[in-house]
Amino acid sequence: TIIDEKIISMLGKKEIVVNSFHNQAVTAKTISPRLKTFAIAQEHDIIEGLYHPSLPIAGIQWHPERGGQDTEINEKIMKAFVKREIFWSKK
Repeated sequence: TIIDEKIISMLGKKEIVVNSFHNQAVTAKTISPRLKTFAIAQEHDIIEGLYHPSLPIAGIQWHPERGGQDTEINEKIMKAFVKREIFWSKK
């Protein structure tokens, strides 16, 4: 589930299917208060996407390189990371 309004606007979706396999994970209890969550697997309380609001730090906790998910969404997120759009834009 995408929970950040800027990211929902960019992706055009609030719910996406991702390819996610975890041995370790960031959760609502373990995330730094300096980071913001933008995606969460609510049924497992696993944060799937996070970013720092002012520093160029962002991450996803799924596998966009593996098949079986929405490649268009993954491409949008990867382009936003590379171009430093959305997460750190002043808009």
